[in-house]
Amino acid sequence: MTDKINSYERKRGVSSDDVDIVNKVQPASEVAKGGHEVDTDRVYSTAQIDEEAFMREELEIILMEPGNENDAQFCEVNVNGDYRLLMRNGEPQRLRRYHVAVLAQAKQSRVRQRKIVNQDGSMGFQEENVLSLTYPFSVSHDPNPKHGSSWLRKMLSNPV
Repeated sequence: MTDKINSYERKRGVSSDDVDIVNKVQPASEVAKGGHEVDTDRVYSTAQIDEEAFMREELEIILMEPGNENDAQFCEVNVNGDYRLLMRNGEPQRLRRYHVAVLAQAKQSRVRQRKIVNQDGSMGFQEENVLSLTYPFSVSHDPNPKHGSSWLRKMLSNPV
């Protein structure tokens, strides 16, 4: 019986002397001497910060009770992981403006027919598209009424 001996040869890998490092990490002592590098991809304008603060304001709203007994008694709103379960009971509830934006954009469409009489005396129907809120609500308190009322009118008038 012959013993078989396995031999392994270590192959040359890449050494750090062979690699050209483009963006070297500087030691903290060198960084402290010089200026600061500003990441321009993450710089927010004052208007963006103000808009974020505006959208985080808490409003007090009243969700109207469902008009039909088959409609849900609650409404679920989720904005970037901020989940709210709202009861449709006609009582005041507090939630952030970005949740109200979701409610204002939740609309349903239906067709309404109007009976018309043409100039020649013939009768017909004219169809028009009607939008209504899926979850009707009213705002009972807005901490920023001047800007908030125009914002809400704009959101409600948007056909989405």
